[in-house]
Amino acid sequence: MRRVFILGNGPSLADHDLSLLAGEETWALNRIHLFYGRTAWRPRRWWFTDHPQIRWQLEEILARVPQEKECWIRSDVCEMLTGSYCPFGKDNLAFLPNLPANVHPWTFCNEHLASRATDANFPKVYHWPSDGSLCKVGTGVSVMIAQAMLEGYDQINLLGCDAHFSPERHHFDPDYLKGHEILSEEYCDMLNARVVAAHQLMSAEAAKRGVAIRSVGEPGALRDVYEHVSLAEAL
Repeated sequence: MRRVFILGNGPSLADHDLSLLAGEETWALNRIHLFYGRTAWRPRRWWFTDHPQIRWQLEEILARVPQEKECWIRSDVCEMLTGSYCPFGKDNLAFLPNLPANVHPWTFCNEHLASRATDANFPKVYHWPSDGSLCKVGTGVSVMIAQAMLEGYDQINLLGCDAHFSPERHHFDPDYLKGHEILSEEYCDMLNARVVAAHQLMSAEAAKRGVAIRSVGEPGALRDVYEHVSLAEAL
């Protein structure tokens, strides 16, 4: 059996002792480094799945690349790292002369960038683009699950994938959004429904491939989507 632990950034991630994951194949994403002050654990693969919306986000990615083991970063964001794509200008940004060996660009499919699960372009099944790109439907975790299936993992364990956003409780660190977004109840309801729908697609796709996906920790909004186990049981 090949297993991988995929970490989302939901509030429940703070409930876990990540040091228990030492020696496991672990993938995490985006601002997971905010957790590093609590543990010596580090992911074997760090993913960046979003498009930076403001300058400090790009600065943060540039700072993370030399510190992470293996970086899987959207190809358009990789262009930002080298300064070939400059949505925030070039002044006072420490661009990389070339992508270092630890950076793996992945191509982003935006065919199903639906805001709501009820939108017409939200897929009925998970989309596998013919060009080998990864479809980010609903949540950045979708592409991580998809890649794990492509690499032949037959057990995928999800931590911190809560799909239970609220204005007061949205990530494992209260400063995760850094004031960039103010979440309303309406937006959180829309986001939660979209994330749950995305996980339903991934669950169906995994079942077709004989891959077991398990949600580790509190059942939360995914209680009817995946089998739920404790971290001790997952290990």
